[in-house]
Amino acid sequence: RKNYPRIMDLADGMGQDQLLLNRLVKTSWDNGHAWTCYRIGEAYSSAGKYKEALKFFGQADKLAPYNPEFKNKLGVTLVAMQNTGDAKKVFGQIIAQDSKFAPAYCNLGYIYLVEGEAEKAREYLERSLALDPDYGQALLNMAQYHILKKEYDKAKKLLLHLRKKEPANLQAKTALEQLAKLK
Repeated sequence: RKNYPRIMDLADGMGQDQLLLNRLVKTSWDNGHAWTCYRIGEAYSSAGKYKEALKFFGQADKLAPYNPEFKNKLGVTLVAMQNTGDAKKVFGQIIAQDSKFAPAYCNLGYIYLVEGEAEKAREYLERSLALDPDYGQALLNMAQYHILKKEYDKAKKLLLHLRKKEPANLQAKTALEQLAKLK
């Protein structure tokens, strides 16, 4: 179990700037400092402290620029901060570096869905699901696309598939309950 409050206390006690400028600055084959930054970023993100999380995810990406997970968290944090323009750039960079990283396509699809560009969203979500047909977030986002288009049977099929793969997925359960009310 992750002790995020303790991680934040330690980072704050040492000083975020001190950590980012003087301590967590080494690149290495094992990406030790990058992973530490990532974990600190996760702690802040889990507490909704996105500004702080962004600093640490940014440092993780700087230290290990070819790790798509680090860049992805950077992009997700930008979305949480409602900076979708920069988030799109980050997800685009991931795709340019690793065209088989399904979460980047999924996250772009989500942004376009929220921005009302449904067909562009569908294209990215289809790419994500082509790479990983069981990717939970992509299934949820594609179900939202189908609900938006009033294609309720298609949405239900995706959500049932997700529930079969991830029985504990509460978002899928809630979406199915809401979908039943729409019909």
